[in-house]
Amino acid sequence: MVRRIICVGLGGQGVLTVGKLLMEAAVDKNLQCTWTCKYGNEMRGGYSECNVIISDEKIASPYADHPDIVFLMKNDGPVVEASVERYEAAMPKDGVMYINKNALDQDVKRREDVRVVEIPTLLSCFLYKRKRRRGFPQRR
Repeated sequence: MVRRIICVGLGGQGVLTVGKLLMEAAVDKNLQCTWTCKYGNEMRGGYSECNVIISDEKIASPYADHPDIVFLMKNDGPVVEASVERYEAAMPKDGVMYINKNALDQDVKRREDVRVVEIPTLLSCFLYKRKRRRGFPQRR
């Protein structure tokens, strides 16, 4: 069993944290795991990506050339579409792609052998921030 996972988004969205959580879960199950990342030099809002490989055997390469699972957390429509095209083309049959639903162009034709799970992440972030603001005084 080998699972190749890529998480892509912007700095501050938890891309690297998601990868680390997956890695820690794999290690807890006594599986082999690698975690690599690349990101821009911005503190928040720059490009961020991590590759996680989980296997029950030794891992030859830490880079997920053909990811089984992709998490796209970006929230800018054209940027998301470009990322979807890039990663969808590299995915094997029966791959799963989790995408920010609010940033997707619904008219674009997708591969039928890759399952796309649309997640309304912007809505949940908005509701979280709104709820959080109520508990703290507003800055002026």
